[in-house]
Amino acid sequence: MDSTDTRPTTADAAPSESTLGPGARGPGWPRTGRVMRERLEAALVAGGAAIEAATRQAAPPAPAVLASARARLADARVAGRQGRFYLAWDLVQQAERLLSPWLPEAQQQQRFRCLQVEALDKLGGWRRQAAEAVAQAGFSAEGLVTLLELVHQDSQNRQHKLALLQAQCATVLGLLAVALGLILAEAARGGYGWVWNEGLFGSEDLPRVLWSCLLVGLFGSLVSMCFRLADTPQDHKIPQLRSSFVVLTLRAVVGASAAVPLVFLVHSGLVQLGPAKVLVGASFLAGFSERWFVAMLDKAAR
Repeated sequence: MDSTDTRPTTADAAPSESTLGPGARGPGWPRTGRVMRERLEAALVAGGAAIEAATRQAAPPAPAVLASARARLADARVAGRQGRFYLAWDLVQQAERLLSPWLPEAQQQQRFRCLQVEALDKLGGWRRQAAEAVAQAGFSAEGLVTLLELVHQDSQNRQHKLALLQAQCATVLGLLAVALGLILAEAARGGYGWVWNEGLFGSEDLPRVLWSCLLVGLFGSLVSMCFRLADTPQDHKIPQLRSSFVVLTLRAVVGASAAVPLVFLVHSGLVQLGPAKVLVGASFLAGFSERWFVAMLDKAAR
């Protein structure tokens, strides 16, 4: 696993198509993540059934292997009850990899072929190259475990990326709701009365104008963040997702702050925008597009 594949224990995860099969739903799980709980419980039941089946084989796994698999499933159940689904799925998948070499050879070969197809369909980058090398070498118990690990890692990383994006979107939407609420509260108390002036606002209105335009600029920058998050490339690695969100946050702060110099430029007469109400739209544009704001500054400098 490369250095970009971090594995926190609080994000929801989902099994790959090769994860142990279905089973019954069980009680005792927290109320959040109902679908994830049911899928995890099914995998745990199937994992227990796989261990019992392994013990009845003509050449059963060593007692240490069975004990290790049972311990991982038990730890997965505890992690699931704590809501640590990402860790729980990792433990379930570890148990699956422990038991796979002890399956009947015909079943191992069948799963090896299925994993080849799944790996070539899902994997990319170095994992795909590794899967192709394993497939070219032909079937072996070690190759089966390697393919399982590659598919499991990819499944976990995809779910981690999804969890990161969901958390980032929730943060931005929350801030967007706060900004909109502040704008509506300011409008309700008459803070945007200066908008209806035909000419420039007076110096006595400057504090209200600054605050009002700052809120509108913040709203514009947050809307821009929403669009950029929606366009996040799927091939971004986990550190890239984190760093890009930091950059987006800084751009939002800069975009909101751009309304301040804009107000002073309009108030001084260096930039002509027409009626005062145009300044509200210009503040939104300054927050939404830093390119528009920079172009306006260049025009004013000339």
